[in-house]
Amino acid sequence: MPSALGLFDTELTHANATQERLDAVSQNFPIARLGKPEEVAELICFLASESAGYITGASFDINGGSLMI
Repeated sequence: MPSALGLFDTELTHANATQERLDAVSQNFPIARLGKPEEVAELICFLASESAGYITGASFDINGGSLMI
C-alpha cells in the first residue's frame, strides 16, 4: 500500500524530537496534531477487507494535511 505518512505519535518519534519541537511542527499542519498509529491501522484493515475489493493502485495521504501546505 503506497502511502504518504506524516508524523505519528510513537516512541520512535519522541525519541528523535523534543515535545516542544513536535508541538511546534504539528501546529503548522491543517490538522494540528500528530497522527495516531491506530489511524494507519484502521486504513490497513479497511483496505484488507471486502469493502475495499475494488480499490487498486491507490496512494493514501495520512499526514494531517502536511503535504497540502
